[in-house]
Amino acid sequence: MFNPLQSPILTLGLSLLLGVIQILVGMTVKTVTMIKRGKLIQALGQQVSWISLLTGLVMFAYPMCYMFIGESAPAWAEAIGDVGIIIAGVGLVLLLLLGGYGQKGLGRIFGGVSSLMDITSYLSDILSYARLFGLGLATGVIGMVVKYHCSDAGRRRNSWLDICYSSIYSSSSIQLSNLTHWVHTYTHPDCST
Repeated sequence: MFNPLQSPILTLGLSLLLGVIQILVGMTVKTVTMIKRGKLIQALGQQVSWISLLTGLVMFAYPMCYMFIGESAPAWAEAIGDVGIIIAGVGLVLLLLLGGYGQKGLGRIFGGVSSLMDITSYLSDILSYARLFGLGLATGVIGMVVKYHCSDAGRRRNSWLDICYSSIYSSSSIQLSNLTHWVHTYTHPDCST
């Protein structure tokens, strides 16, 4: 394994990858549901197109990850990036052609173009994992500091200091968790308050 404090960029990358996986799993479930309901064209235009576009963009970005570790990308990684461009292009064409399916008037023509604005929603969901990474890393560092101070205070036989440190740490950890819960529950556009 690796230490997140010594290689935070790798940990951040893994966090963002988890965000992409979460988005893709949700889209896949919605695609299956739409196909079961007989909405194949809408599934292609609203879900499969985004799955292709996001997957292609991740594949395209993969060779660039070698830059962060100070190496040049091998030929097979460059090939993955090239295939990613093709997959993203297929997703973009599907999105532009079928994104307005089921709408009336100009919405049918320009629906695919306007649905490109959904990229901000997907990116915000994925980047939310970077915030969770930061909160987790900060909480872990605070925990290490509290552990250090409590063990140091234990040598001096000041158990009341242990209780104070532990209480402050627990309170801040709970508040960070509450903040994360609030952000994901009450600020998401699909949630009704």
